[in-house]
Amino acid sequence: MKNLIYFATLVLALTFAGCSNTEQDIISPNGSQVEKSIYEPQTFPYDLYQTFTEMNSDKISWQDNKTGLLIKVNDVSTLKNSQLFATIEFVNDKDIVMVFLGYLKMHQFYLGGIYAREVKTIRVFSAVINSNFVPSPFGVTPYPFNQFFYNHSVTEWTDDGYEIKVGAMPFPPNMEHLFALLMSREGNLLMFVGKPDTPKLIIPKSKEINLNDLKLFTYQK
Repeated sequence: MKNLIYFATLVLALTFAGCSNTEQDIISPNGSQVEKSIYEPQTFPYDLYQTFTEMNSDKISWQDNKTGLLIKVNDVSTLKNSQLFATIEFVNDKDIVMVFLGYLKMHQFYLGGIYAREVKTIRVFSAVINSNFVPSPFGVTPYPFNQFFYNHSVTEWTDDGYEIKVGAMPFPPNMEHLFALLMSREGNLLMFVGKPDTPKLIIPKSKEINLNDLKLFTYQK
């Protein structure tokens, strides 16, 4: 009888220990971290601080089309699967804007509500998407075609030759992504800056450029 009681007690103890270990594994911070690092989707469509080169202005033209602007891009030297961004400067005091146009292979892009007489300059930049990017609700593109980005106020910037320090107004709570337009004598670059928590930015310089001006653009949901 004693042996039977001892055996039953041992079985219960082992069962309890097994359940405790299993529960500990489930709530283990280390276990959760591993699970998260393996299955967490890539939320950035581009590498952090990835730069996009400006396309030759000779390949860019624009004209009025009914109630908007038709931008034409004719460049066979760029990859057809490249995605295009455009910055538009106006002849009046209207703020510069940035637009996600779509794929280069589309060649023509229509923007409603903007007319040729208002436009001073259009710059187009080509980008290649991050191969790890999980498709967004818009498909394999990170943004809807002809998506406008908001110009964000820059309060100060300095360039020490190695990095660019930027001060800006506080970011809106619904900001998802930030881009920087780096304007220099050597040429212009568009840079993906991710989703910074603070408007005090330090941007590394990937090329030797003498910065003349800097603009920020936010994508907001």
